Amino acid sequence: NIIPSTSLYTHISSISTPTNHIISTFNVVFLIIRHMIPAILFFFFFFLMIRRPPRSTLSSSSAASDVYKRQTSRSMPQPARHTAAGCWLLAAIVLPSLAAGQSILGIDWGTAWVKAAVLKNNEFTIVLNEATQRKSSAAIGFDNGERVFGDAAASLRGRVPDSVFSGFHHLLAVSPSHPAAQRLDGNPSVQFKMDTAGVRCGLVNGDGDKFGPEEVMGMSLYFMSRMASANTKRNISSCVITVPVHMTAQARAGMVQAGEIVGVKVEGVVNDYAALAVQYAKERKWSTNPGEVERVLLVDVGAAFTRASVVEYSLSAGKKQTITIKSAVSDQEVGGGMVDLRLAELLAERFQQLHKTLDIRNNPRAFAKVLREAEKIKRRLSANDETSVSIGSLINDLDFQTKVTRQELERLLTDLKDRVGVPIQQALAQAQLPAGTTVDLAMPFGAGWRFPMIKEAIEAVPGVGNLKNFINTDEAVALGAAFIHANVSGQVRVRELLLRDLVPVPSCQKDCAPPLTPHQIQQARSRHQQMCKAEQEREELEFAKSEFEAWLYASKELIMREDDESPAYQVISPEQAETLTASLDQAEEWLYDTPWDELTVQQLVVKKSQLFPAVAAIQTRIDEYDARPGVIQALRNGIANALSKAHDWKETRPHIPQTKLEQLSELSTAAQEWLTSSQQALEKVGLFADPPFKSEQVKQKLSEIKDLIDTLRLIKPQRNGANKDDI
Repeated sequence: NIIPSTSLYTHISSISTPTNHIISTFNVVFLIIRHMIPAILFFFFFFLMIRRPPRSTLSSSSAASDVYKRQTSRSMPQPARHTAAGCWLLAAIVLPSLAAGQSILGIDWGTAWVKAAVLKNNEFTIVLNEATQRKSSAAIGFDNGERVFGDAAASLRGRVPDSVFSGFHHLLAVSPSHPAAQRLDGNPSVQFKMDTAGVRCGLVNGDGDKFGPEEVMGMSLYFMSRMASANTKRNISSCVITVPVHMTAQARAGMVQAGEIVGVKVEGVVNDYAALAVQYAKERKWSTNPGEVERVLLVDVGAAFTRASVVEYSLSAGKKQTITIKSAVSDQEVGGGMVDLRLAELLAERFQQLHKTLDIRNNPRAFAKVLREAEKIKRRLSANDETSVSIGSLINDLDFQTKVTRQELERLLTDLKDRVGVPIQQALAQAQLPAGTTVDLAMPFGAGWRFPMIKEAIEAVPGVGNLKNFINTDEAVALGAAFIHANVSGQVRVRELLLRDLVPVPSCQKDCAPPLTPHQIQQARSRHQQMCKAEQEREELEFAKSEFEAWLYASKELIMREDDESPAYQVISPEQAETLTASLDQAEEWLYDTPWDELTVQQLVVKKSQLFPAVAAIQTRIDEYDARPGVIQALRNGIANALSKAHDWKETRPHIPQTKLEQLSELSTAAQEWLTSSQQALEKVGLFADPPFKSEQVKQKLSEIKDLIDTLRLIKPQRNGANKDDI
């Protein structure tokens, strides 16, 4: 486990339950008892396993001993029965705990992307979204009243950009006048409206629906828990979330309230650099020398912020592997997203030079397209000196083509280059490293550092040196968060690490929003539950509609009389095919003409039930037409074989009673007569009607004959002079 130290207790308590400053003694006692119960139960059942049978069973008399010996030779002895009961009861108590131990979820919540990790098959692994991608857009959108999350939400920006929310976690516990709210409201990439009339920030989608940031954050946690549950095939309803160091205690409490709204228990809100430090500690090679210290500088150039932290790895006096967070600094106005914005501004200016009266910055849809293209340009210019840009139908059906060079982009980012090193210098200074020492490793994470100019600016800071990655830093924060969740939840035993975070959690001092009241939480929960119900009904309707549509196509194909060799041609008359096809076409037209808001699952069920009997009857005719020749021939062969045996066995197997052979002959003759009359009935009604007999009936007749033959084969001749009782 991450060994509880005073600083860790204070840290975890202040970020998850800000009203307390130290973890309560009750929680400590509860965790101890929780882990002792399995041990107590184990020894109790172990005692049952080894306990000897009662003395009354092992009597000293020889008769009683003989009885016991006979019992042990026929059934399980008494001690073994205790063993079985003990094992089953122990499994019944321990296995649910092991199952719960797999319900681990760590979430790396960024401004642009969100990643998650779970404990699956005893390994920490990254959660895959519906498109099997290892990360998802940190966005939630509303499309015709339906909520969509991740990449599906991001794809809506080109169509309904004002209904896609992102960056909403920055609005937790802040008022509209807070700098964080001002930055988000003034960001050109943010197309949704913000309600700034009250004491709390509100998010308004394109339909005019208003949501609080805790409510939107809760919706996102709900979708993440569903995604994790789909990956693990378990119900996951708790998590640990990572946040930037500057997030206040009030905002972290807002994260917890967001989980309460949707039924996801947030068991920890931890700094992202702490999760990364823990993940690196799991994978690094530890020295056995207690005096050796490794100092690591963590640099994060994320979409919205630039952060730096200094971490020390060492062995404590008791040789415990120790992680000490010495410092952490964040610049909330410098981030990789600035690169996207300035590229988008450059493209907008060039487009306006070509079309003087058109400014795409005033058109949310067009600017959303440019922003998506800017992100692609940034990635291409990270590896190339020049790239071509082509955006089709940008606005008013006008296409746009241009070229952008890395040199042009670097000129736009001159001020960013100068500022990116400031938080790094401050973090190194606050760490108060011993004189003459510097960091041993500078490890970057986030996406912004990969741009060559940004990377050079970071490496130019005195004491940093070359950036190196010894782990996958893109996923390390999520994996570290999952490890921390495994620890704080107490569900599973994890590697023993000592974590000391010396960086205090900031508190909001000005322009703060009050926490949600219980009544507000209940209101938000009720709205979420109503949305979940509506979404479930929509999913059920979509499934029923697609299933009915597929059934209509399959039915029309089934009765299609293409040529005289097709089964349908043999069993369906032209008039029958025409009538049934017309009914199916009419149902298809009804399906497409009925408005979505007027369509119900019950209507689809009724419509299919009206058509199903006729289609099922045709399917039965086709199946019988295909199966009938084979089973009839098999029955004929079986009848001939049975009659032959009934005749031959009179001489070759005289020990078989004559009555049994007569029974076989009568059964075969009756089957032949039934088959003849059934075929005559089939000829009378024809192939365009339901067959008077089924192939299963033919198989049953053949099975009866074969069963009787097998029974007669088992009759053995009596030995000469044998006693009847011995046979």
